[in-house]
Amino acid sequence: MRRLTHTLERILYARPLTPVIIETTRRAWAEVKRFVEELVPPRLLKPFVRDRVFIKRLLGIIEQPLVIQQEIPMFNMIGALLPSRLVDEVASQSGVEKLYLDRLVWALPFEHPVTGVECISTWETKELLGVRVANEEGWTGKGVKVFVLDTGVRKSLNPVRHVKVRTAIPLKGGTGLDSVGHGTFCAAIIGGRRWRDPVLGVETEGMAPDAAIVSVQVLGFGVGVGMTSDIIKGIEIAILGGADIINLSLGAFVYPSLDEDPYHKAVDKAVEVGTLVVAAVGNERDILCTPGALPSVIAVGATSLRGYVSHFSSRGTYAGTVKPDVVSYGENIYAPTVGLMETTDKMFQRAGVLSGTSFAAPHVAGMLACAVQMFREHGEELNREVFEEVCRRYGHAKRIPDGYGLIRFDWFRNYLGV
Repeated sequence: MRRLTHTLERILYARPLTPVIIETTRRAWAEVKRFVEELVPPRLLKPFVRDRVFIKRLLGIIEQPLVIQQEIPMFNMIGALLPSRLVDEVASQSGVEKLYLDRLVWALPFEHPVTGVECISTWETKELLGVRVANEEGWTGKGVKVFVLDTGVRKSLNPVRHVKVRTAIPLKGGTGLDSVGHGTFCAAIIGGRRWRDPVLGVETEGMAPDAAIVSVQVLGFGVGVGMTSDIIKGIEIAILGGADIINLSLGAFVYPSLDEDPYHKAVDKAVEVGTLVVAAVGNERDILCTPGALPSVIAVGATSLRGYVSHFSSRGTYAGTVKPDVVSYGENIYAPTVGLMETTDKMFQRAGVLSGTSFAAPHVAGMLACAVQMFREHGEELNREVFEEVCRRYGHAKRIPDGYGLIRFDWFRNYLGV
């Protein structure tokens, strides 16, 4: 049996170092990890990573993420950087089941300039989605855990000060604090506390202001980039932390097939234990992004304020499944943020106006937090299968480019008959 995926085989000898994800049997995981550590100790890679020009040519990112192995025991996986000549040797070890290419992953904003652009705050989007009424009825996400796997959160901002901060990349310099702004923006949409911009007078509030938000930094390095293995590690952290919902506003182009995609096992495990996995479908119009394209993931596309599917929102089919599953507001969204994503007030760095499926997804994740609370209090469970049934009943027939359509909280209320 060939243990290298075709994606990995195609690029293997094009460069001297190759980032891989090694999947093993459960029994062999610790032994294979030791073998890789002995075969490729970090000191062996240092001559490569000292030359920043070489690294830039090699992978286009700084050297820090490259020399640290990522251990993911829940999924029997190890992320490692291997000299290409040693990949076959690792693949031949007893207990190794498959080697995947460990690809770069990016946050998925599609930024628009502020000047002359009609924007909408999260205070207004939650009204349009029926979530503000849900909050007034007591469905605020209380008791629901939402894990946001992204660039971290900057807790100096009042709307997200209550967010718990963790990192999946501590050995790569990650502290959990957001220097990019993407993760802060997403967390604020999901569960940011009510806030009024003192300069512009605009009000914002997250969909589920009482939800327990946990930020897990999986991207960073100044520009919102990470490795696939870092994201999978973040999913492991979320599952172990008891996540009810995971938000993934990130991605990379889909793999040729499910067998090539290392996310597949991780997200299926999350769904199996009852977690709702919500992801941006991508900003490449006719090209889907993973993990949003995976069948078990709730993929979210973007619409404008007027309800038209955004021109950049990805759409299509993957593994026989139409994506996105639903759409939500993702154009010119105004919310609190910091760093590179801050576009409205460079002096105080408080907020930004941003577009992308990255910001449609947290609208849905926050809405689902409110719905999960409502279902629990009525003795029901809202899992992936029930979510699909709700969409079938109250959305339109699933289609490209908007799935079941613009999702509303009313769908979940009607399903319960309350």
